[in-house]
Amino acid sequence: MSYPWNVHGFIFSRFPGDVFKRGTGTLVGKRSVITAAHCLYLKEKTAHGYKYTPAKETYFFSGLKGKESLYSSKVLKELVHPKYLQNDSLYDYGLVKLEDNIGAKTGYASLIVAEDAELDDQTVNVTGYPGYVGAFRHLIRKDTFIMYTSSGQIKFVDKHMIRYHIDTSGGQSGSGVWALNKEDIVECCGVHIMGSKLEGNGAIRINDENFETIQNWLKKFESDT
Repeated sequence: MSYPWNVHGFIFSRFPGDVFKRGTGTLVGKRSVITAAHCLYLKEKTAHGYKYTPAKETYFFSGLKGKESLYSSKVLKELVHPKYLQNDSLYDYGLVKLEDNIGAKTGYASLIVAEDAELDDQTVNVTGYPGYVGAFRHLIRKDTFIMYTSSGQIKFVDKHMIRYHIDTSGGQSGSGVWALNKEDIVECCGVHIMGSKLEGNGAIRINDENFETIQNWLKKFESDT
């Protein structure tokens, strides 16, 4: 599997009590992967609100196909937006630092801040590992993980969200919402987080605030020893 597909990968997280989550992530640096915060934390309702528990361990598998991946790495560290941990779903994104420099071998995506007019009706892609596929949403066998890419047009944007008509399923959360630029470089304008029959499937938008946050995280990861 080659670029641009190998910049996307499978996220596997294990939580206390042997609870597991699957998701998708997109390389945005040599050792950095962007994903949805809810792929990295277990959210549980309590009598006083919500409890957020971080994963005990998380792994990233670049270009996973079946049981084989191009590269894989353990996650050393994860950061999510603090507002997500205060139950604000408009900040459902995070960044993980890998143990290995996978992005140096595969290449990686760029993050962009696009104006509303640039996003309106643009065709974008969501690549990931859906738990269900097919007209009747048949469950994929647990030992099989196949990458799917769906494309469609952006239909609505606001300050925080991008909505599009693209078929997705659980397991694709965390995928960078992407398109190739004129130089055939993957550019991500959002992070896929949800599906809604009423509002359409959607992503956290890479706006100025989120771009600055992620860039600060990237710098922090680079400076960590």
